[in-house]
Amino acid sequence: MFSTFALLLSMMSPLTGPTHTIPHQNVMVASVQYPWTVKAQTSSAIASSETELKPIEYFNTLNDIALSDQRSDVIRIKGEPNHISTDSITGYTEYHYNDTIVGMYEDHVYYVHVNTEAQQMKINDEWISLQPNVLRQTLGNPDYKAEDGDVYMKESGAIKIYKDATQSIKGIDLFDDSNS
Repeated sequence: MFSTFALLLSMMSPLTGPTHTIPHQNVMVASVQYPWTVKAQTSSAIASSETELKPIEYFNTLNDIALSDQRSDVIRIKGEPNHISTDSITGYTEYHYNDTIVGMYEDHVYYVHVNTEAQQMKINDEWISLQPNVLRQTLGNPDYKAEDGDVYMKESGAIKIYKDATQSIKGIDLFDDSNS
């Protein structure tokens, strides 16, 4: 029984963050339920929300952009880019946004990149924290471990999570696995 309690307590700590006492305000209380359900509610039980971490079965979009999108779709979804760059060797055009870089070849999305400072990514309309335990629960084990990161393949899409020598995440790419 104590082992189970210790396990649950250790699983909660990275999800809840530091505990602060704030007088005269509601305090968030979190509990972890099997399998992978995090339930948060205020101490007064006025509001509650539940987020279930489900394994991802396919990769359709990353930060709202799909590999099947065209340039007009990207602009409709993300708006005008902050910056546009072109690689003269590959011919790729990159649309730079605050949270995402969209790589296009001609008029079609070729890859989607999430910037290094991101704390989360959005896959198929679900926000996923970039914490190792959450990534394991939602993506499973990597299909391929490279020197510079982990690759997850689902149907025809692939996501690569780039890591440095300390295993810190340096970026995430969505691409068609037939391009790898």
